[in-house]
Formats: sequence, C-alpha cells, structure tokens
Amino acid sequence: MNPQRRFAALIFAAFALAAPAGAQAATLAVPSAKPCYGAFDRLPLAGTGYTPGQPVGVTADGAAVPPDTVADSSGNFTRALTFTSLAQSERLATFTGTDRSNPANAASTQARVSRLTVGIRPRRGNPRRVRRILSRGWTARGTRLYAHVRRGRYRRNLSAGRLKGACRTSSKRVRLFGRRATPGKYKVHFDTYRRFKRTRRQRVTFNVTIFRTVRRSSASGASASSLTERWKRVYSAGTEAFGD
Repeated sequence: MNPQRRFAALIFAAFALAAPAGAQAATLAVPSAKPCYGAFDRLPLAGTGYTPGQPVGVTADGAAVPPDTVADSSGNFTRALTFTSLAQSERLATFTGTDRSNPANAASTQARVSRLTVGIRPRRGNPRRVRRILSRGWTARGTRLYAHVRRGRYRRNLSAGRLKGACRTSSKRVRLFGRRATPGKYKVHFDTYRRFKRTRRQRVTFNVTIFRTVRRSSASGASASSLTERWKRVYSAGTEAFGD
C-alpha cells in the first residue's frame, strides 16, 4: 500500500472509532399526511435517529413548541401537534426536531397549513341584499360550507359555498337574511354541517345587529326608514399557536 492510501485508511479508521455505535442522522416526517391542516387538526410527527432516552425539541417555523418530547430506546419519537390558531391564510410550515444532547443532529419536514376564516362582502347595508361569502381552512370534513342564522325562533340554514382545493376554500354570493328578518341581534354561524350544533370545533361565528335608520329629506321634510346592519366576529384567531 502506498503512503497516500495508508494515510487515508488511517483517517477513515479514526473517524469510525470516534463515532458512537449505532449513530445515524435524524429524520423527521409527517406520516399519513393530509393535503392541508387547519384549526384543531392534529398533525402527526415521527422522528428517527435521535439519541435514545434524550429530549428532542420541536419548532414550527423556528418557534418552539413546548414541551420537549423524549426519544425511546431506539432513538425514535412520535408527537401530534394541534393548531389552536394560525396567523396566515395559507403556507408551507416547516417543523424541526432537534436532539437536545447533540444539536447538530436535527431534521425538518414541511406541511401545508391554513387559517380558518370567513369574509363577508359587504358587511354594511341592507341585510336582505345578496353578499359575497369567501372562506378557507375547512380541513376537518365536508365539501360544502353552511350558514346558520339564529335569533330567538328565527332559524335559517343555507348553503354558503362549495369547498375546493387542498385547504378547502369557497366563494359564493348568498342572501343570508330573508324577508322575515327584523331589527335585533343575530348570530350567524358558519361550518360544514347541514344541521347546526354549538359543539362543532371548526366554526366561525359573527354577531350581527340589524337596526332601522331614518333619513329626512331636507327639501320636502319627509322621512323614510330602512334596515341596515353591523357585523362583528365573535372571536379572532389572534397570535399563532401550536400545542399537543
């Protein structure tokens, strides 16, 4: 063996002796991945190649998702994250698992996520007018969006759009309030069920106030009244958050 080959063999042997037995690079994956994850979905993570019995830190787009998990005796771990809120309409989020005892041993994977949202256009004017309903993030079930209008005994359930695409978006022109709608405070719930229940986890709710306005003509002195409305979302997605 010539001197150059002998030197290379010695270097390889030194690295082989220095490496821990059974050491391997970490991997992270999303088993049985969905096309898109939304509010209250559980995103599964599966990691391999970590230090056995040691903690693994998980981050979502660089932000820590406590608490740490612990790799099993084979260096594997599984964890499911739940989205309690999302800041952006839709994006590819990056999830990373880092070996706490060896930070250089880390792996990442991606999954598409979407905020759950409903947009109403316009939100003011005559409540009986046709308006545009825009929505996205209905990833739990169904292919249709439904609107449920409630005030006392006033009940109105109607289709508000067909859901399409990975993150289940829709756009449809809908008349939400009928002729029997009178001044008062209403709740308008959106979900993917034909029948309304307050227990639906993926749901967007608005408070709507319909009131009567009076306009007086300066020329004739006559007055006329009309109905108008004001919309307010009951809850907001707020700061993005992930958890177990």
